[in-house]
Amino acid sequence: MERESFENPDLAKKLNQSFVPIKVDREELPDVDQIYMKSLQAMGQQGGWPLNVFLTPDLRPVTGGTYFPPQPAFGRPSFGQVLDTISDVWQNNREKILESATALTDFLKSTNRPTTEGDVENVAPPGMMVGIKAVDLFYQSFDAYRGGFLTNGNNKFPPSMAMLLLIRQYDRNQDKRCIQMVETTLSAMKRGGIYDQIGGGLCRYATDHDWLVPHFEKMLYDNALFIMALVEAHRVTGKQEYADWADDCIEYIRRDMTDPAGPFYSAEDADSEGEEGKFYVWTEQEFLEVLEEAGLQLDDRKKILRFWGLSARGNFEGKNILHVPVPPEEFGVDDRFLEKMKKARKALLSRRSRRERPLRDDKILTSWNGLMISALSLAGRILKKPEYTNRAKKAADFVLKNLMQDGMLYRRFRDGEKRYAGTLSDYSLFGCGLLDLYRSTGEPDYLLGANELAQRIVKDFKPENAGAFYESPPEQKELLVRPIEGYDGVIPSGNSAATRLFLSLSLYGFDPANYRKWATHIMNHFKGALFEYPQAHPYMCLSLFLMHDPAEEIAVTTALPSDSDTTFAQMMDYLWSKSHPDRIYAYFPPALASLATDAMRPPRNPTAPPASKAHPRAPVPRRRPKPISIRRRKNCPCSWAAFRTVRREPVDSFARTWHAKRRWAMLRSSSKSLARVSVGPGANTETCPPHLPWRTRVVYILAGISRRPAPIHIQQGSAWPYCGNRNPSLVCDCNFRTAFAIHSSPSSGRCFLRACEAHGAAKAIRLSDDPPSPVYRLRRWPPPAGRPPWHPEQPCRVLPL
Repeated sequence: MERESFENPDLAKKLNQSFVPIKVDREELPDVDQIYMKSLQAMGQQGGWPLNVFLTPDLRPVTGGTYFPPQPAFGRPSFGQVLDTISDVWQNNREKILESATALTDFLKSTNRPTTEGDVENVAPPGMMVGIKAVDLFYQSFDAYRGGFLTNGNNKFPPSMAMLLLIRQYDRNQDKRCIQMVETTLSAMKRGGIYDQIGGGLCRYATDHDWLVPHFEKMLYDNALFIMALVEAHRVTGKQEYADWADDCIEYIRRDMTDPAGPFYSAEDADSEGEEGKFYVWTEQEFLEVLEEAGLQLDDRKKILRFWGLSARGNFEGKNILHVPVPPEEFGVDDRFLEKMKKARKALLSRRSRRERPLRDDKILTSWNGLMISALSLAGRILKKPEYTNRAKKAADFVLKNLMQDGMLYRRFRDGEKRYAGTLSDYSLFGCGLLDLYRSTGEPDYLLGANELAQRIVKDFKPENAGAFYESPPEQKELLVRPIEGYDGVIPSGNSAATRLFLSLSLYGFDPANYRKWATHIMNHFKGALFEYPQAHPYMCLSLFLMHDPAEEIAVTTALPSDSDTTFAQMMDYLWSKSHPDRIYAYFPPALASLATDAMRPPRNPTAPPASKAHPRAPVPRRRPKPISIRRRKNCPCSWAAFRTVRREPVDSFARTWHAKRRWAMLRSSSKSLARVSVGPGANTETCPPHLPWRTRVVYILAGISRRPAPIHIQQGSAWPYCGNRNPSLVCDCNFRTAFAIHSSPSSGRCFLRACEAHGAAKAIRLSDDPPSPVYRLRRWPPPAGRPPWHPEQPCRVLPL
């Protein structure tokens, strides 16, 4: 419309004579777009862009539409006719317009009203049946032949959030329909014209069901969500092709969409030289010329031509959109052909770079950068590519430095200027990005930053009573209403991302009661929509897993990766290869050991009444931690074993006294010995690092054992800050004879074992130094009658795992 109408001198004159034209960038002011898009839909019209809305002087909507042609066509009036009609009615029948505007405004206010506290407080949050229903509804609209979902007429949009939900549902109940829909869709999209076969990257949507003809615009958020879906598909299936596709997409982001300072640009336009898609399409002749210049033989050129589906007639206005019509496994792709393809692709990319590029939108948007930070953090963690994590760190540091001021987040950065107060989507999506970055780096500043953003969300966006949060910031006082949005459209809604942020932070011990309450309020506000049409809320449905299936926790106390010690990196590589997307990581470097010392408290059950002679505390059944996995690698100085622990209460007062006296010894650590611990609600929160988890029912303790000679350090899990009534496993990194020497005498060693016995079955990891032996587990067994347990001359009984 800009070219056809706004730049037309006659139409521009008419527009300026009778109206005050205001052009709004919907990406910079999404809350303004949401308000007037809802008003258009309330008029019974289909929403879309461009959005043209006519307002009264006090900003109330009167009428509007999407595309108006320069001349009457497609059953639509011309833009000039619309201007004449509205101008005439405003001059001669203004009361009718004002009456319509009042009714429409009242409707908008009624739909954006927060729920009352009783509406959300006394109602159980949505259950996991919502996710199951979403799978059923997705399956009904699934295109089994071409992938994707038939819900948008002739167009197909990338369903990345839907695929993330399906993968999570597959994790939970192994529903094969879920992974079938994901794999079919990913394969079809990657082979289609919607994916740039030469330069990488995903276009905004396809205009046909075959994913062949795209709208050539490339958006940052589409590629971020697509990368997440590819990485998650690689995690659950183990197929390398998904990892390779994610690498290809990330390379496009690095090459074409990354600012030298670290953040990511917003989009690339579809047009170049006045034609849509001209930058991306090829004639058969030009294509063969490039391959010939690259030194490829005639047979190879013809085979590559067939692989990418080129013809003399073309498939798009006489030219060719590159796509893969035949699956590679059916085409007969071998290693030699792949090498030729790499050479051809490099030559084609070089030739294409000489063309006039589409306009690049170089504004930096906080929410979209948050999505890409999450995607790169996930890819770096799962694909074991630390360079991806480093790019995410660089982008996050840029946003924290340039788009935050006095705790307030700004939405847009361009040409050295930050502008527009951040929306709920900016705070919540960037907060989720910092949370994902913490999981990949272990740097607590990112987790603490996510908590600060969550606190700001509560301060600025929370309604007075209860319910979902407002999308617009309080600084936008001139808006007609403060919109409340829960629809997960092209990006997750602010409320969906805030729900995930609140629930994740609650698992890290940040104000768990309130964070969980606010997340429940949001879900209950949209409860009806979740039950009726869960496909419209896939990102919010993901939070149901955090709410109803508490994530596993892994608390880490060790040095972070360094050039001199790669033990931690090796262990985390193994752990991340088995990673669950909701798993909670808490990193506790030895530098913070003094904080843990101050935070320690005797083991206790904070919910149980104090014991007395009249009412002794009933013993809690003891259960042994069960080893769940073990992994050894060739030529690696470490072995790993994971132990699962359960909630129970120590009942031996001697053990409590012993722990209090010996805690200084337990806190000693080095980069050669690694153990996992947790902090419980009895800890001193003023001195204890606030980013350690405590509330999940099951925790995994991952222990690394060095084969190299090293100083001896004993770390008894329950001697750390106590996890409510949970008792972690005992971890020892050398043979027991040497380990006992830390207490200077055999009697101290017996005390050590008696303390272990008081907490149930003693569990340990043993690795003898000479000769090297497998990892062993120490297990308590019934002692002979009449002999005390752990007799000083009785050797430790060691059983192989």
